[in-house]
Amino acid sequence: MKPFSRTLEGFAQNGPVTLHQQLRRILRLDQQNSWTARREEAGSMITKIVIRPEPFETYIALEITCVQSKHLIIRISDGQDRIVKMFSWFVVKGANVTTFNEMDSLTGGNYCLDIMDLEGEILFSTELVKQ
Repeated sequence: MKPFSRTLEGFAQNGPVTLHQQLRRILRLDQQNSWTARREEAGSMITKIVIRPEPFETYIALEITCVQSKHLIIRISDGQDRIVKMFSWFVVKGANVTTFNEMDSLTGGNYCLDIMDLEGEILFSTELVKQ
């Protein structure tokens, strides 16, 4: 299985993007293999995210590259927007790698992975598939 990697495109130069823009971003990113943050996103604290394997079975390996240290919340929700897993993670400036185990208890299907700060702002969001 090849690694799954996506960019941060949650914010444009003029502030938060609309829901329509976010949906277009998600559809466009599904056609890509890797990315890094764009120049106009230089204010973003996360510059790279790699999630693997895609699709997952029993675990998810998550790599986040940051420009500053920060406490993050990783939230996984199902198709009915119910939170099925939630993790707290303190990331440091540079590359951070962790593995979330015990994912085998989830049923097969589509899930949403959100990376949020402690204030509840979503910094990154993507869809995951469980086999």
